[in-house]
Amino acid sequence: MKDHAYLIFVFEFLTIVTPLLFFLTLAFHLLFLFYACFIVAISLAIFLRKDLGYFWIALQNNVISDEKPPCVTVFRAVVNVFTVICILAADFTCFPRRFLKTESFGYGLMDTGVGLFVIIYSFTDSPYKPRRSLRYFTYKILPFFVLGLGRYFCTEALRYQHQVTEYGTQWNFFITLLVLTLFNEIVLNFLKSVSEVFFLAVLFLVTHELVLAIGLKQWILSDAPRLNFFSSNREGIFSLLGYETLSLSGMVISYFLPKKNDLFRKYVSVLLRYFLGFLLCITLTILADFSIGVFRKTANSGYIFWILSLTFLTFVSIFSCDIALRICIHSRTPIVDSASLIMKAINYNGLLFFLLGNVLTGLINLNIKTLLVNEVQSVLIILLYMFTCCAFIVFCTRRIYV
Repeated sequence: MKDHAYLIFVFEFLTIVTPLLFFLTLAFHLLFLFYACFIVAISLAIFLRKDLGYFWIALQNNVISDEKPPCVTVFRAVVNVFTVICILAADFTCFPRRFLKTESFGYGLMDTGVGLFVIIYSFTDSPYKPRRSLRYFTYKILPFFVLGLGRYFCTEALRYQHQVTEYGTQWNFFITLLVLTLFNEIVLNFLKSVSEVFFLAVLFLVTHELVLAIGLKQWILSDAPRLNFFSSNREGIFSLLGYETLSLSGMVISYFLPKKNDLFRKYVSVLLRYFLGFLLCITLTILADFSIGVFRKTANSGYIFWILSLTFLTFVSIFSCDIALRICIHSRTPIVDSASLIMKAINYNGLLFFLLGNVLTGLINLNIKTLLVNEVQSVLIILLYMFTCCAFIVFCTRRIYV
């Protein structure tokens, strides 16, 4: 890191990562701060409504000059940061128990991780992008292959505790990502438009729910013996169709994102479209919750609708904040990248950031009895852990791309 990059990194860590960490570990104590910030923001909007209206009219004809939409960078980074914090924080008493993964049907903050990860990795695949070379494809799947096998052999060698009913005996999330990547590379050769991707997603959604309804769900959730590869890994294998539906849905969502040289007014049209998508998906989630339930282990339709509603809501929030920020700092020059140093670094190397969090979490759990650590010490350990992850990823990214 050169020039003032060290100071920028520390400032961003204190203003972006630390508040997210406090929200996850001290949520009950900091709730009043979020209400206070909301009241201040509303008050400022009312006070500046005339000026904001003038600046908004002037901004509509500005051109987006970003090579990649900043909203995607922010979305990926926020999902990664939340996930990496939760990986370690879940082992400490400072982490609210209501945020943990659900054992059966229901909602939990940590239940969102795998679904949102599938969404963000789907943004790199689409039928309307040129197909990559075989070398690129090999480099893309090789990390998942190595990590999937490596995680299994490491947990077996170290006898590291893991929940068999999560994905199965040998299966893990890296293997799920590997299979999804392989499948997408094959199926996208036959899909030529976003409407075809959407139709296939709907077809997979209906098929998956029907298969679960005819008895597969009961078998997956049962205590049936794990006699062979399929029965031993039934959670991971038979949730693939649900996760593939999420992956295809992510491609459809990414299609409508603002692109380079689009007029800034497209932000508004996309925001409204995503808000309608959120209303539809959250309604379907509520209906599913009262009928078939929301269950992560099978990636059923209720879980798919829930993850999609969170995706739409996150983009609506990012777009709203981005529009408000650009209006407040209005300039007649082309709009430039608004993503931060840390967020861009995590966006470039999301898999490495996620892997580093897993490795450090394993090392900490092997050396510290986390449930015996008090709240203050827990937060300090998680802060140091996140500082290490963020500093490492920013350093690596700047060495590669700068």
